[in-house]
Amino acid sequence: MDLFQRIDEDLKQAMRAKEATRLDVANVNSPGQVVISGELAKVEAAVGVAKEHGIRRATMLNVAGAYHSRLMQSAYEKLGAALLEVQMQIPQFPMISNVTGREVETLPEIRQTLQDQVTSTVRWVDCMDRLLDLGCDLFIELGPVECSRVFSSAPEKMSMLFPSATSNQ
Repeated sequence: MDLFQRIDEDLKQAMRAKEATRLDVANVNSPGQVVISGELAKVEAAVGVAKEHGIRRATMLNVAGAYHSRLMQSAYEKLGAALLEVQMQIPQFPMISNVTGREVETLPEIRQTLQDQVTSTVRWVDCMDRLLDLGCDLFIELGPVECSRVFSSAPEKMSMLFPSATSNQ
């Protein structure tokens, strides 16, 4: 998803002036938390422009790459080839794609959406909404403790457990 689809015209013009364009929305974690991805200098410029335009919190994330952006095209291609070699089975439970926020059921769909997530927006809000629609009401986070920040604006109808390991474990 192109960042410019999500921002107002004044902010677009300011970003163009600072050459902070050709960025992608990497994650939509909540209505108020959107992560952008792209070339480092352009992301830095976008953060500066966002602060100048009153965006409440605009910070750089400590990540190793431009994940979920068009800059990951070579990884996208390599993963696509590797996924063709992986033996898979049809899931016994709903599998929600981060790319679509909807169920994927066939093996070709699963392979394609796994590959697509390398260069596409993670639609976390859509995924959570779909799981809630399906009747899920307990979510268990696995991963670094920092990930739990995503849940800070989770709907009240979600029960969540955060058993993530700390950096000491």
